[in-house]
Amino acid sequence: ARGAAHNVVVRPASDPGLQRANRADAIFEAWLVSRHARTLSTRPWRLFDTEHCAPAKHTLTLGIPMITMGALAIPAWWISGDPFLTYNATLLLLALIGAFAMYALVARWTGVPAAGIAAGILYAFHPIRLTDVTHPSVWDSTWTVFALLFAERWFARGRWRDAAGLAAATLLQVGASFYTLLAATFATPPFLIWLLLRDRLRHVSLAQIAFVVGAVVIGTGLLLGPYLSVETSHETGFHRTYFSYARGGQLLPGHWLFPGWILLGLAAFALVARREWMLRGVRGDPRWALLIGALLSGWFALGSALHPLPNLHRSLAGI
Repeated sequence: ARGAAHNVVVRPASDPGLQRANRADAIFEAWLVSRHARTLSTRPWRLFDTEHCAPAKHTLTLGIPMITMGALAIPAWWISGDPFLTYNATLLLLALIGAFAMYALVARWTGVPAAGIAAGILYAFHPIRLTDVTHPSVWDSTWTVFALLFAERWFARGRWRDAAGLAAATLLQVGASFYTLLAATFATPPFLIWLLLRDRLRHVSLAQIAFVVGAVVIGTGLLLGPYLSVETSHETGFHRTYFSYARGGQLLPGHWLFPGWILLGLAAFALVARREWMLRGVRGDPRWALLIGALLSGWFALGSALHPLPNLHRSLAGI
C-alpha cells in the first residue's frame, strides 16, 4: 500500500499531515471503488457490508458511499483486476461522461453543438475537479446535469424513455455523494417549478409520474436506508461525520473554491443575453430558475457562516 499510494495523483498540500491524509484517502477510495465494482457484479446484497470493518454489519455507513462510481468501475475492474488501474480509469470515465452530459444539455437548449462542446469541456475538466482526485465523488454532479436534460425533455414530449432517464439519473446522483445530493436537493426545485409553469403536466401521464416517483423513492430507500438506520441507532451519524459547511473565504479569488473569472463572466453574459439568441432549442427561459437554484445551493453550503440550519439527515431519519 505504501508504494501504491504514489500511483494516485493527489492535490498538493504544504502540510505534511494533510498530504498523508490525502494519500490515505486516495488508497481507501481506490479500494472502495474496486470493491464496489466486484461486489455489485457478484454479490450485490453484500454492498453495505464492507470488509474493512468486518464482521460488523452495514459498515459502508461509516463513510462515504461512492456507489455510483463503483458501478462505473465494473468494466475496468474485470479487465484489470487492479484497484489503482481501475480507480484511474474510472476517474477518466467520470470526466468523459460529465463532458458528454453537459454537451447534450447545452447543445439541446442552445441548438449550437459548438456551445455544447465548450460547456462540456469547461464543466468536466475544471481545475477543481481535476486537482481533487482524492475525493472525486464530492464533485460528481454529472447526474444532476442528466436529470435536468431528461426532465425538460420529458415535460416537453412525454416520452417514457425520458421518464426512465430522469429516474435513473436521480438514483445515480443519490448513490454518488452526499454533497452533490444536497446541492441537487436545493438547486433543482426552482427548475421543477419552472417546468410545471411552462407545461402544466400536459404531456406526461399519471403512469409515468407514478413510475418516476416510485422508482426514486424505492431506490433512494435502498441506497440511503442503511445510513438513516445508523443515524437513529447511534449518537454519531450523519450530523457529525458526513458533511461540513464551506467557509466564505474559500469562494473568494485566489482560493480553491473560486470558480474562475472566465466562468463567472460567461455565466453573467448568458444571463443578460437575448433569449432567442441563447436558447433556440428549448421553449421558455430556464436561466433564472437555474440561477435561483444555484443561489439556494450556495446559501446552504455556507450554512455555518450565514445562518443556523436544521439537521436534514436527522429529520429524514425521524421519518
